[in-house]
Amino acid sequence: MRSSAPTRRRDWVAPIAVAVLAAAAAFVALDRNSKTAPSRVLFSNCTVNTGERVYQNGALVVENGVILDVGDAEAVRSRWSGGPDSVEERSLEGNFVLPGLIDAHAHVIMGGSFLKMLDLSGATTREEFVGMVASAGASKQPGEWIVGYGFDERKLAGGAMPGRDWIDGVTAQNPVLISRADGHTALANSLALSLAGIGAGTPDTPGGEIARGPGNEPTGILKDAAITLARRAMPPQTMRQKEEAVMAAASFALSNGVTTVGDMGTPIFSLPKEECWSEFEDVLLRMADSGALGVRVKTCVPLDLWAELADFVARRPETHHPGLRLFWGTVKEFYDGSLGSETALMTDPYLGSEGNVGLRIHEDREALASRIGAAKRAGLQVAMHAIGDLAVDETISLLSGLESGGGGGGGGGDRIEHAQHTSGLQALDRMASLGAHAVVNPLHIADDVGAMLEKLGEERAGVGRSYAFRSMVEAGVAVSFGSDWPLVAPLDPLASVVAATSGRKHVPPERLTRQEAIAAVTWRAAEALNVSDFVGRLDRGMRADFVVVDADLLDPGAEKPVVLKTFLDGECVYVQE
Repeated sequence: MRSSAPTRRRDWVAPIAVAVLAAAAAFVALDRNSKTAPSRVLFSNCTVNTGERVYQNGALVVENGVILDVGDAEAVRSRWSGGPDSVEERSLEGNFVLPGLIDAHAHVIMGGSFLKMLDLSGATTREEFVGMVASAGASKQPGEWIVGYGFDERKLAGGAMPGRDWIDGVTAQNPVLISRADGHTALANSLALSLAGIGAGTPDTPGGEIARGPGNEPTGILKDAAITLARRAMPPQTMRQKEEAVMAAASFALSNGVTTVGDMGTPIFSLPKEECWSEFEDVLLRMADSGALGVRVKTCVPLDLWAELADFVARRPETHHPGLRLFWGTVKEFYDGSLGSETALMTDPYLGSEGNVGLRIHEDREALASRIGAAKRAGLQVAMHAIGDLAVDETISLLSGLESGGGGGGGGGDRIEHAQHTSGLQALDRMASLGAHAVVNPLHIADDVGAMLEKLGEERAGVGRSYAFRSMVEAGVAVSFGSDWPLVAPLDPLASVVAATSGRKHVPPERLTRQEAIAAVTWRAAEALNVSDFVGRLDRGMRADFVVVDADLLDPGAEKPVVLKTFLDGECVYVQE
């Protein structure tokens, strides 16, 4: 939901289409080559960071996708030389090895799809914004939807929120829906509103808002659950388009050293729940069955589908696919909106807002607690989106009052997604006692600094209150990192590490150490996703997922390293060109 600290959106989006095609071609070539690769390989001449300790002159032995040994190179060689089975030694040329990186919160199908959509993040004036939309429409047939993302009114001259009146003149024959950078606000033109049946007499949806002007007429701005009204008027993506999106997302992930993605699915206010389930069963599961998943994916479905997921889990002995590329067992729900859209639920009003404290998506909290309780009793893990301080407090209280069952969902500790603003250290102590994982977003800080000061003031934007990573760790909260890609930030855990440490310009006391941050994109993230039996560390018996980079990330002054190679199941699936 915000922008990359060292990397601006327009810097990373523009070359992606070319990079994805190149990475996909490289993946195919590498996969063909892997058929003749030796079964046992000793990788040496490298510094190995296992996620918990470092071997300056390290080595690791891999066979059939599994790590057999890791440690000091001389000791590893002595254990594996002279045996009956041959071991091929490969030099990593003095570079640095990390466990395969994990992004604990992203949107795989949405992210892959966005790579082909109109990107408005570079617009800085109304004229640029309108021009980009007009240019996109020039290549469309009448009636074809123009779909985009990435605008941020704070980056537009004057700071005005776009309206349908901006774009109606250049899109008379094409419906338009453009998501704000945080994904919690969208702009629709008049044709899209008409197709969706949204007019002056349309009531706000529960958990959403239709922005209105004179005569109660919609301005074109839809917030949170109200976006569903416009989304449902759009033609659905085909299964093939979604499969292509997954493959594009996987190639992009591997180019950034990411071997496991926590897929939060497509938000339910963007799709009917039946289509959300289809994305799991008809797209991801089928791709796993056919061996087409290029990265590991721990997926989740909306809370509304908890019964379907519980039934699915009950019919399967494990919470993962036999090929270990797809994992399940988690449901997600929204408690509030976002800071940028002023829909994050706060204890005190936003400054200058005439009493606005944000949006509680579910006003019937008893009904919400009942559904979450049922999911937990079925053994499912619950991931709750909570950004505002009151949303975080109420989420902690809600989860604390519910017991988990002994089902086969591999529930583990529940998750609080974003946990961006808190009411203070007492809330963090409660979060730690709950045993919940805080999945936070370091790459969103740079984009939010101005908004926090403007909308919340210095105290609520300060130590222990906003992006309180150090305070969380000291309170004993398990912290992992996610990007929320494609909403605001790229799928780039190395950039998250830098943003949470040396890149932390806002409230420096909340910085983490480099090793703490590395843990948040490796073994801590694996624990949050309930996949730590397989990935997250470089250790004997773990899957051989690792990334080779050109610099020591433990150097606190080092910039983001370059990903040179990415290995998945011991096979090289990405090489920097």
